[in-house]
Amino acid sequence: MSDCAPNTLLPTSVIGSWSVPDWLERAKTGVHHGAVSRTQLTDMHDMAVKAALKDQEIAGIDIVSDGELRRDNDVDYLLARVPGVRCEDPIKAFYFDYLDLHVTERLPAPGAAPLGLAEDLRFTLAHTDRPVRFSMTGPFSLSRRLRADSRAYPDRAELVLDLARVLNAEARALAAAGPRR
Repeated sequence: MSDCAPNTLLPTSVIGSWSVPDWLERAKTGVHHGAVSRTQLTDMHDMAVKAALKDQEIAGIDIVSDGELRRDNDVDYLLARVPGVRCEDPIKAFYFDYLDLHVTERLPAPGAAPLGLAEDLRFTLAHTDRPVRFSMTGPFSLSRRLRADSRAYPDRAELVLDLARVLNAEARALAAAGPRR
């Protein structure tokens, strides 16, 4: 038996991103070009996440997800929040394009919640009574999209380990923000 639902032998869930509505695509791109404010986009993200949760509940999904709808792509969403990561040009032609992110110095030791994802989780939990799945890209994948100065990270494995430390701190913050069992 699962904690998901009574008599659920094999709980269902979704994997990956929820389909991004056209209007949200245009709004995300609009932020990069000054046509949509960050506050307006936050309101639109909230609406899209609520709709994705409702869709999953209606479909009978046992473990729901926010659909990663706040993320342009998982890599930028996480890396741009990592203390010590720099962005040359934060403007994208299209929201799904990747940013040019780099590090010139060793990443600082992570704080208690270095990426601030717990707020995304709390919002999702507040809008469903179902268990929630929340994803993060792993440190190796993140390191592949990050340009690192060879003086700061002569060995790429050291960058992966520092990113793993950041993700570990974030995972602990997410666990603390989640429901108590």
